[in-house]
Parts: sequence; structure tokens; C-alpha cells
Amino acid sequence: MKQVKRQIKTFVFFVLCGQAFGCSAAGKFDELLTLKSMSDSQRLMKADVKADDLRFEAMLNEFGTTHWETYAVKTQFLEHFSQPTVIKHKNYMDQLTEIWVYRYSMRFYDSPKIYLYFDDSGALLKSDLINGKTLED
Repeated sequence: MKQVKRQIKTFVFFVLCGQAFGCSAAGKFDELLTLKSMSDSQRLMKADVKADDLRFEAMLNEFGTTHWETYAVKTQFLEHFSQPTVIKHKNYMDQLTEIWVYRYSMRFYDSPKIYLYFDDSGALLKSDLINGKTLED
């Protein structure tokens, strides 16, 4: 008899806990989905950063080689190395020049940087590799 009462009490306890905490968890379902989507988004961002860094390493390996000289216009750089990290517009050799800067995605000050200078038609004028320093503004 004591065992039956104990089993009933245990059953009632679990039913009450299930109602109290189960309803609470169901009410927070939208928040849980938001957290999951944020986690998925973080994973995708990390994958993008890794892919960008691999493309930049490929660019560093090609810089200064004879193959580098085959890249003559913006579109070729976009096809092979994707978008630059920064795009600036400055005067260079008495003309307004578009400057593209490539670097590691998450390394700001100690990253090597490749600067590409393009004229109005998109032709490459000059390219520089600067190790861990930036050009003066």
C-alpha cells in the first residue's frame, strides 16, 4: 500500500513538473529558434572568413610572380580573388585612382596588405605589398 501511494505521488509530481516546465519551454520556442539561427549564422560567417583568408593567401603566393603580371584589369582580380576588403579613391599620378586593399579578414594591424591601383577604365596601374603597415591617408 505504501508503495502504491509512493508511485501515485511520484506520478503526480512528474505530471505537475511537466505542466510547469513544459509550458514554460513551449512559450520560449521562438527565442530558442532565434538562438539556433544565430548559431547557424555564426558558423556561416566563420566559413566565409576562412574562405576569404584562403583567397588572400593565394593572392600573396602569386604576388610578384610572372603569373601576377597576367592580371591587368579589375574583373580579373574579382574573378580570381573576390571582392577587396576596402576600396578607396585617391589622387595618384595626377588622376583620381581607385585603390583596392586586400588583407586577412580578422587581422587589422599586423596583416600584410596588397594595394591595387586602378585607373578610370579599370586597368591596373600599380600593385604594392605592404607587410603589416598601412598607407598614410
